[in-house]
Amino acid sequence: MELSRIRELIGFYENELTNNILFFWLPRCVDRVNGGYFNCFDNEGRQLISRDKYTWSQGRFVWIFSKLATMDCGTFTKAQRENFLNLAKGGRDFLEKYSLMGEDDWRCVFLMDETGKPKYVDGYNRLDMSIYADCFVIAAFAKYADAADNKDSYEFSKKLYESAVSRVRTGEFTTLPYPLSPKYRAHGIPMIFSNVTREVYSAAEKFDNEYCLELRKNLENFTEDILTNFVDENNVLHEIITSDNQFFDNLLGQHANPGHTIEDMWFMIDAADILGKPHYIP
Repeated sequence: MELSRIRELIGFYENELTNNILFFWLPRCVDRVNGGYFNCFDNEGRQLISRDKYTWSQGRFVWIFSKLATMDCGTFTKAQRENFLNLAKGGRDFLEKYSLMGEDDWRCVFLMDETGKPKYVDGYNRLDMSIYADCFVIAAFAKYADAADNKDSYEFSKKLYESAVSRVRTGEFTTLPYPLSPKYRAHGIPMIFSNVTREVYSAAEKFDNEYCLELRKNLENFTEDILTNFVDENNVLHEIITSDNQFFDNLLGQHANPGHTIEDMWFMIDAADILGKPHYIP
């Protein structure tokens, strides 16, 4: 690729990030009273249609603002990056106070009101509806820990990560409001756990180097699971397989998600770099 084209693409993405994405969300998303973020707007951004706070989206915003705070590439000034870190801290503190099911109960609620009080989703009778919510909080705290040099945030992410991994290994988790029969396995689980393992690994390199070996093993296991069991002979990544790792020939079994495939390519590249396994990137 020619240098002129690279510069053109940098300009395009900087404009999209600053003048479209961040312009849409800031400052309207920030809850200055309770902490955390409002993100249930209509598609035009004109109306806040709910003041509720979904744990997964709160975690995603903490991760994004923490990531922006570390972007020392000329896109943002030092003052802007410091502001991003402050924005991340607001969400981080909100999640620390309210996202867990209880003291020393390392499971995350799925939905909270604007003050942090847990809420049931209509039609469901459990607060810890989805382990995906836990994963977004794990990634958020790990990224904030790295960006802010905050060991307490790393310890929070580690405890929640170990709880979530344990639940996946024993099958004691749910993915509501998208339930899946125990007869099947979803690609989304090893995919997101490969990503959060990588996030925790990056923070552990700074705060807990001895833990990195276990994280590398986990990362390899999640990645190998995807490549071995979810990718068929035609290199199609299936979203659903049977519980005994077989493909099956119906609408559900043939479902492929291009967005998930592209996202997982990003995670595979990260795993290849960390593990020194270039064959993950054919």
